[in-house]
Order: sequence, then C-alpha cells, then structure tokens
Amino acid sequence: DTKTVENLEKASVIQKDIGLSGDLKLWITTYLYLAYKNLSNVYDESKIKTIIKEVEYIEFELNFRLYQLLKDTTYLDTAYKQIQETSSEKDEGFVEKFLNYPLPKAIVEEYNKVFKK
Repeated sequence: DTKTVENLEKASVIQKDIGLSGDLKLWITTYLYLAYKNLSNVYDESKIKTIIKEVEYIEFELNFRLYQLLKDTTYLDTAYKQIQETSSEKDEGFVEKFLNYPLPKAIVEEYNKVFKK
C-alpha cells in the first residue's frame, strides 16, 4: 500500500543521509522496490544490482525477496541451499518446525515449482 511505500522511502532517505551501505541498504531497497513492483511502479533494477555487489553475504530471506523482485532463479536456488544448510545442522524437531515456518516453507515450495517441474 502507499503508506508502506512512504515509510520505505523515508527509510531510504535516512539511510542515504547517514551513509549506510551494505546489508541494511540492500534490505531497505529490496523491500521498497518490491512495494513499487506490487503497485506497478517503476524502479531502477541496475541500482539494486549495484547494491548487491556491495554485500558480502545475503541471508535466505533476502535472497528469496531478490528472486521475487528480479525473477532471477539463482537467488531462489541460493535461498533454498541456505535453508537446506540451516536444517542439516539441527535436530529433527527443529528441522520440522523450521521448514514449516512461513518463509522457509514458501522457499521450498517455490523451489519445487521452479526446479522440479
């Protein structure tokens, strides 16, 4: 909605004013651009790609959001692998709960739709 866009735009201005870069800049810009995309607004894809290059490590949630934004399946594949790595290091009870949380579950479901047709 427009209130979400307004708040994300304010956050983007603040991050520029205080000189934030890297992870937080990528999070804010990704969610702002997803909001733009959902409202059919124009966004600068080259800007997000430049910010991605500034970040050393991208967590599974953000990889999934980047996939949704850019429709680049490498981000989905990475998110899926990160989910698998996280769940392989834990006991079965944790794994079952973790894989049923909304975001890990959405990643696995999307991965299966895209890669296991």
